[in-house]
Order: sequence, then structure tokens, then C-alpha cells
Amino acid sequence: MLDPKRFSIMEAVGDAKESEATKALREAAIVVDRARGRMRKTDPDEALRIWKSLVEGRWSMVDWFDSDARRFVLAIRNPPGINDPHGLTKRESQVSAYAALGESGKLIGYRLGISTSRVSAVLKDAMRKLRVHTQAELVEKMRGLGVV
Repeated sequence: MLDPKRFSIMEAVGDAKESEATKALREAAIVVDRARGRMRKTDPDEALRIWKSLVEGRWSMVDWFDSDARRFVLAIRNPPGINDPHGLTKRESQVSAYAALGESGKLIGYRLGISTSRVSAVLKDAMRKLRVHTQAELVEKMRGLGVV
């Protein structure tokens, strides 16, 4: 919840309570607002890059609204992902990132709406592409790619 008069965060929930998360969300809101405005006509390539960055980022702003002299910003956390030079598919990136964060195959499957056997198969393909053989090596590789 933001105070529109002071432009300060009055209340945050979950991961948004962390000072870095609130700072990043605040900065993203300002940048996206600029990209929605004049920048679309003056520098459309930059405006498109900003929107693409937002979509690929850790948070997606869903909505904002004013009520009782307060502005509410609704955002959802994006699934972990990587911009990978190794040619992982989107699904391989998602499964690898969740696995690197220590989540079980069952939980990964539940999050992504796929079976645990599919999680295993996708993880095996991703590990082959990343040229790693163990989960520990996967975690290290994902750290090197900036995921965990």
C-alpha cells in the first residue's frame, strides 16, 4: 500500500517487505510509467525494451488503483527464469531454476501443472544442455547464470 501524498510504502506483504524488493518495485513503477507515456513516440525501441524487461523480470505489476486516498499496487512474483546462452527452453529454465532453489520434483510439478515424471525428464534435458551431472553442479551453474 502506497501513500500517494508522500509516495512512500505504508504496508507490504510477503517478499515485498524486503527493502530491496520494495525499492526495485518502486523504481520499476516509475520506469514503466515513463515507457507508457511520451517515450512510446519519442523512443519506441527503448519503451519496448523496458516492457520486455518488466515481463522477464522478477515482478509483474498487475494493477493499481486508488481508494480512500490511498494507492494500491498489485504485483505478482514471476517464476524464476534465466536468460540462458545454452539454449534452454522456457520450461527447462523454469524447472532448473526451481530445482536450483531446492524445490522437490513434486512441488515443481505442482507449481507448473506438470507431472513429476515430466519434471524429471525436463530436468534431465536441461542438465544435459548445461553439461552438469548432479543437482549440486546444477545449483552452481545456475548461480553462475544469476538465477540463485
